[in-house]
Order: sequence, then structure tokens, then C-alpha cells
Amino acid sequence: MNQTDPVVYIAGLGVISAIGNNVNECLHSLEHLEPGMRDISMLDTIHRGQLPVAEVKLSNKELADLGSVSDLFPRTALLSHVAAKEALADAGIAPGPALRCGFISANTTGGMDLSENFFSDFRQDPASGHLR
Repeated sequence: MNQTDPVVYIAGLGVISAIGNNVNECLHSLEHLEPGMRDISMLDTIHRGQLPVAEVKLSNKELADLGSVSDLFPRTALLSHVAAKEALADAGIAPGPALRCGFISANTTGGMDLSENFFSDFRQDPASGHLR
């Protein structure tokens, strides 16, 4: 590494997934071989009852409450916020307006809870469709 190269630190971990709502729950599920695939219960879709999915079993309201934010945000943003909040706490970093840091986030099927409803309207009229 060159002395002028920036230094990168991995300071904290945060996760929310079908196998747990935080790092400890996910580790427990992995260690005990507990699967996250289950029947659809949270997403409004025509596929409910037809196939299993790996969905977080919390409502948007519950996710918003965990993240202390509005439930008007898209589900993928709520999931990211919950994980980011855990990562900051894990790193011992108090969030605030003066916080200057980089953030690397990985999401899976962001927006899938909205896409199916959007697509129905869009198929009827390509000028229509609103994701909120």
C-alpha cells in the first residue's frame, strides 16, 4: 500500500434478512441451519400461497419503528436504514449531522414490494404508474 493511499476501516456490521433481524439472529440461524424461505406473508403479490420466498417478516411500520423513521419510505430503504443503524451502533458511532463517513450497502430485491403493483398500472398505460 502506498503512503498516499486512503485507509479504509470496516467499523461495524448490520444486517436484516429473512433469517434474522440483526447480526446475532442471522448468525444463530446460520449456525443452526435454520432456513429463511417461507410462505409469503408480508408482500402484496399474486404469488402469495404459491411459492416460498426469503422475506423479512416485519411490516413496513415495524421496520420504520426499528429505524425510528417514517413508514412512508420504500421497504428497501427501511431495510437498509435498520441495518445501517445496527452497523453504526456496532462501530460505536453515534449518528448525527456531523458524521462524515462512507457507507457500503448491499441490498437484494429492492423495490419488489412495489414493482408488481406498478407494473399492473404500467401495462394498461405506459405513462402511468406511481411507485408510492
